[in-house]
Amino acid sequence: MRLVRPILISLFAGLGLLLAGCENNSGPWLAFDGGGFVFNYRTAQVFYGFNVRLLRTLANGTVLVAEFQDPAGGPDLVVRDMVRPNTDVYSFQSPALTGVEAHKPYKGTIKILEAGTNKLIASYERDFKSQVGQDWLPEKPLVVGPGYKPNPEL
Repeated sequence: MRLVRPILISLFAGLGLLLAGCENNSGPWLAFDGGGFVFNYRTAQVFYGFNVRLLRTLANGTVLVAEFQDPAGGPDLVVRDMVRPNTDVYSFQSPALTGVEAHKPYKGTIKILEAGTNKLIASYERDFKSQVGQDWLPEKPLVVGPGYKPNPEL
């Protein structure tokens, strides 16, 4: 009995180390983890964004490319980030937008490009809708500058 206990402990410890070293090598690389439109009434700006959460390990330097459909009808707005060590969640935000319509779907896309080669590994997309349109914002910002001083034009 004295010999069985240490053997069982060693066996379970080894199994735990083996399982800890296993990686999920199938399924999606990442998942959308929230997102939507943000209206800043004081600055008269609107943008949208999203978070993605890594579900599988990506090499450091892998490029994440977020593309936002432009409500004004122009080309997609592009934001890039690189995979960093010990980071599982990445946030992306579009530049300030014009032409946002309520309840209309706007596509957000995230592409994963291989480090060094920029070869497409995967691409995921999701629609985002605003509950209000751009006409909800004032024509001019209510405040200006880093200190949110009242806009002298108003």
